[in-house]
Formats: sequence, C-alpha cells, structure tokens
Amino acid sequence: MLTYNDQNGANLAISSGRAELGMADSPIAAYQVKQSNGGFKIIGQTYGTAPYGLAIPKHSGMTTPVLAGIKALIADGTYLQILNQWGVQAGAITTPKINGATG
Repeated sequence: MLTYNDQNGANLAISSGRAELGMADSPIAAYQVKQSNGGFKIIGQTYGTAPYGLAIPKHSGMTTPVLAGIKALIADGTYLQILNQWGVQAGAITTPKINGATG
C-alpha cells in the first residue's frame, strides 16, 4: 500500500504505473475520470456514502439564506448543471437540510 499527501501524487503514481489503483471520495474519483480523457476509470461500487455539507457559524444569520439559495439552485436546474459540468451528478441531493448529516 502506498500513501500520498495529496490527490495529485496518487494520480501520478497510478498513471505512471507505480500503483495499480487508487481510492478517493466518489465525487473526487468521478472528477478524476472526467479530467483524465480515458486515462482513469471507476471500478467497483461506492460504499460508505455520506452527505457533504457547508460549515456555517451557528449565529451568523447565514443558515436560512444559504439554505434558500441552495433550494433555488436545485429548483431552477442550476445545481444539477453545475454537478454535470464537474462530472459529479451521482452525488446530487434533492432536499437540502440544515444539519442533514445528523440523526
């Protein structure tokens, strides 16, 4: 097993043949595949999935406006367009929540 301090090091090890495969969060791996022009491919199944989130200070007053903004991006299709542009649409959510990763 090889370890690297950053994704670029891991990608270089794979593309140069020093490593046979790599592991990364599914959105990162999907982006690598898209950017590699056929140099990388996804194998196996995603496991241990969990939602990503935005960290906002509790008393900043920004929680509700940010949530409203994300809901608007989802409703008008912009959110999915952005995910498609980066090749990470498999991780799309449909119902954003405050503290959605808890309970």
